[in-house]
Amino acid sequence: GIVNLGGDLKIIGAHPNGSAWRVGIQHPRDKNNVWKTLKLKTGALASSGDYERCMVIDGVRYGHILNPKTGYPVRYLAAVSVVADLCVVAGSAATIAMLKEKDGEKWLKSLGLQSYTFKN
Repeated sequence: GIVNLGGDLKIIGAHPNGSAWRVGIQHPRDKNNVWKTLKLKTGALASSGDYERCMVIDGVRYGHILNPKTGYPVRYLAAVSVVADLCVVAGSAATIAMLKEKDGEKWLKSLGLQSYTFKN
């Protein structure tokens, strides 16, 4: 089955016939479209980005993830989705990658987690 934890997904085994679940990740700039489709039999998927909780002022998007050094919203990555064994790991890694800005993708690769990034 699949448990939706406020947008973070926990996959608990394959379909009864053994096939993987098809899981769509929302496009960060077009909420009516899917950006990526994954096939998962187990694990967790979590996403972080500037597209759900944000405001646009004079054409500039201001997300809710703030750089603690500057106090301003992060700007380099628009969205990060991570697959891990646990939702807390996937969600934490996705948000930390957003906070790491230009170093986020390299950091995710160093963790060895399956991840997808969408740049601004």
